[in-house]
Amino acid sequence: MLFGPSMDYEVFLSRRMQEVWRSTHDNRQAVATGIEHRARPIAAAAAIMIVVFGGFVSASVLELR
Repeated sequence: MLFGPSMDYEVFLSRRMQEVWRSTHDNRQAVATGIEHRARPIAAAAAIMIVVFGGFVSASVLELR
């Protein structure tokens, strides 16, 4: 279930790296810039997903489980 969303965030990260690489042709700068600009939103989204799915699992309403 978590494989799909994780692949979406990987696409966002690799897309940013590709944009930087196309403009600079520098691998190190592309990776550093991609991680610098995308790591925080990806980590925040992962934390939100953990909280939401944790809420579903711990809910006392049967339909949410």
